[in-house]
Amino acid sequence: MNGKKIAWIVGGVIALAAIVAALSAESGSVQAYGEVAVAGETLPRFEALPDPAVGMIAPTVTGETVSVIPGGTPTIVLFLAHWCPHCQVEVVRLTDWVEANGMPRGLQLIGVATSSTPAQGNFPPSVWLEREEFPFPVIYDDEESTAAAAYGLMAFPYWVVLDSDGRVVKRFTGELPSADAVTDLFTEVAGL
Repeated sequence: MNGKKIAWIVGGVIALAAIVAALSAESGSVQAYGEVAVAGETLPRFEALPDPAVGMIAPTVTGETVSVIPGGTPTIVLFLAHWCPHCQVEVVRLTDWVEANGMPRGLQLIGVATSSTPAQGNFPPSVWLEREEFPFPVIYDDEESTAAAAYGLMAFPYWVVLDSDGRVVKRFTGELPSADAVTDLFTEVAGL
């Protein structure tokens, strides 16, 4: 390849990157990290059963537009990593389930996009979640994964179930095995 051709290719790549950056800035939907604030007692790291966090009041985590404020409504807090294949399956499963059944009354689910890294697929997480039409509000954790640490995250996906008083009822990791498991979990949480 001659120098002129290389210059055109490099120039084209730079121009394309500038266009993508400009479109992203205009849409305002591209987000990898957010600013979060945590208030309250940090949950112990989730490592073994019986879970020492059960019965504790969960900390409040406030993101830029979404907050997990324990109390009032039974809540599922779901921690997701854009690069995690199990999280990717879970996002599709939950999205399909809500599309087919609607969101049950009496519970809320809040996603937390955390452990983000530009070196992995589906970065930034906001683009991934928007592409999958994830129907739940999402907090974008900061680069230090402050929200994840406050909830004792150990693996992905990571589920934290809070009752209507904001107390931790259960925590578990891994994807749900089926749509029936989603139904069972949502039914259980709505009854808290």
